[in-house]
Amino acid sequence: MIGYPIDKPIPSPWRKGGTFTVVKGGRYEHNLDAVPGDSGAAAYDNGDDRSNGIQATQWRVGNPPRTWNEVRKWDATTHNFFDAYGNWPRV
Repeated sequence: MIGYPIDKPIPSPWRKGGTFTVVKGGRYEHNLDAVPGDSGAAAYDNGDDRSNGIQATQWRVGNPPRTWNEVRKWDATTHNFFDAYGNWPRV
C-alpha cells in the first residue's frame, strides 16, 4: 500500500507491505499500520503494477476488541462510484 500518512514529518509517499485477506463484498482485510492520511491509498498486488484497491476504513469491534483495516477492491462498483462522484479531468 502506498499512502501519505499524517504521522510522518513531511508529507510524502510511504510504502507499507503485508498480507491482505479477501472477504465478502469486494473488500480486503489487512493489519498494516494504517493511520489518518492513508485513506484512499493505493493497494497493490506484488505481481501487478496496477492498483487492486484503495484504503477505505478501520474497524474495531468485539470483546476483546479486534482491529483491522479495510481496502475496497477496485472493481466495477468502485470505478462507477469514482466516475460519478470523483473530481478528476475527463479524457
